[in-house]
Amino acid sequence: MADVQNWFTLPTEAGLARIAQALAKQQTIELTQMAVGDGGGVPVVPEAKQTRLVRETWRGPISLVAIDAQNAGWITANIVIPIDVGGFTIREIGLFDSTGTLIAVANCADRYKPVLSQGMGVDTVMEMVVALGNASAVNLSIDPSKTLASRQWVLQVMGQQTQLPLGGLPNQILVKKTAAAGDAEWRDVRSLFSRAERFFHGQI
Repeated sequence: MADVQNWFTLPTEAGLARIAQALAKQQTIELTQMAVGDGGGVPVVPEAKQTRLVRETWRGPISLVAIDAQNAGWITANIVIPIDVGGFTIREIGLFDSTGTLIAVANCADRYKPVLSQGMGVDTVMEMVVALGNASAVNLSIDPSKTLASRQWVLQVMGQQTQLPLGGLPNQILVKKTAAAGDAEWRDVRSLFSRAERFFHGQI
């Protein structure tokens, strides 16, 4: 049984072999999916020889993969488990490449993922940080058409994009004053057209 204080991520033997092969051929591997599992009902300890999770409960496309800002040999990847998926406890996480190879495996503290039919539903973001030694062997691009953003991320980003001043009257439009976010003002569209016309006739 896993020590409750011993949570970690481990590259698998198969994953390290894939990376070594890619480096030897001057190629890259593509990380495409992450999976979660319940460990068969008990806490688990990751092992390098693993080729699959103990008991996988859900799998989906990676939402984000990037080189860690503090360590060039670390890869950070996360996945969003959507609101309508659940009814299980997450105890293990797996990172897979485009060939279906388990590249890395991790354990985590028990985290129950509810489902809407149980009266509660939430998007759940699971993240893995794995030391692969040479991150240059990993293709960091993902297919945006297959990713799922969390509600929190959407609200945060959309909130940044909608910093518009209140007010405004009929026949007015928003005009940017500077490049700063939200730095705009309402102006009368007729005065703008009049100014443009005077400029065209050389009166400005």
